Amino acid sequence: MGYALGRLKFRLRSALLVGLIATRAYPPIAVLIPLSAVFVATGLQGSLVGLAVADLTLTLPLVAWCMSGVFASLPSTTERAARVDGLTRWQTLWRVMVPMAAPGVASCAVIAFLTTWNEFTFSMILAAGSPAQTFPPTVAGAYATEIATLSVLGLAPPAILALLFQRHVRHLNLVTPL
Repeated sequence: MGYALGRLKFRLRSALLVGLIATRAYPPIAVLIPLSAVFVATGLQGSLVGLAVADLTLTLPLVAWCMSGVFASLPSTTERAARVDGLTRWQTLWRVMVPMAAPGVASCAVIAFLTTWNEFTFSMILAAGSPAQTFPPTVAGAYATEIATLSVLGLAPPAILALLFQRHVRHLNLVTPL
């Protein structure tokens, strides 16, 4: 989706980009009631799969917007050269553009992880009391004496992720012109 929005010119592209970023303007609680009804009907309430689907409503628009900026910032001459050399559009995407966009993919992966890691509402309501409940509601339900320890433990995964991806991430232009 990020490639299509960043590289291809089509009708209503600008409206789609604005719509994607507008989905980040409403709070997660706005979609919680419909999601909860769907999850109860399908048996996804309290499951990891259900929590992943719910978190995708937050991360997918954000990652698509960011990746459109990443692909828009890549040189178009490289893509044209690959097409002239006989690669199809899909081959060009997977063999040329995705490797060139690897730092942007890493950056978006970190953003998606942090968005999901810090998500409180979906986990608290849709996975309350189940093994699928994530870290923030666990900290919220802890005793006052445990909160400091849990907070430090909660910083470990994002810090480790930042150290692992630090050398792969470069300065990115994540703003896509409309």
